[in-house]
Amino acid sequence: MTYHPLRDFGGWGIRYGQTGWAYIVRGTEGVLVRTSGGKQLLIGSQRAVELDAAIGAMRGKAK
Repeated sequence: MTYHPLRDFGGWGIRYGQTGWAYIVRGTEGVLVRTSGGKQLLIGSQRAVELDAAIGAMRGKAK
């Protein structure tokens, strides 16, 4: 997903915003992870597509 660190979370670092917790270092792209408990966590990444694929691969292993 695309986000705006200042507008959506008030800056960079470990933040809380409208979509839940976020870990933002730089950039405006990240992966929104939804937990089995219904919580959301945004992980900022300059390689969001690759991060999404890695998380997807790990979810397939966790049973």
